[in-house]
Amino acid sequence: MSQLNLAMAMAHESVSLISFIETGIKNQRFNLIHLISIVKILDI
Repeated sequence: MSQLNLAMAMAHESVSLISFIETGIKNQRFNLIHLISIVKILDI
């Protein structure tokens, strides 16, 4: 799944949140709500 697809499925308008978290830019991290959303989207 691409960053864009994941961001759109999480109701974000851009991939910036996902890319900041993946690269560690701006000290961004997933919170529990993000993780639960990703688990549901990926069906794991």
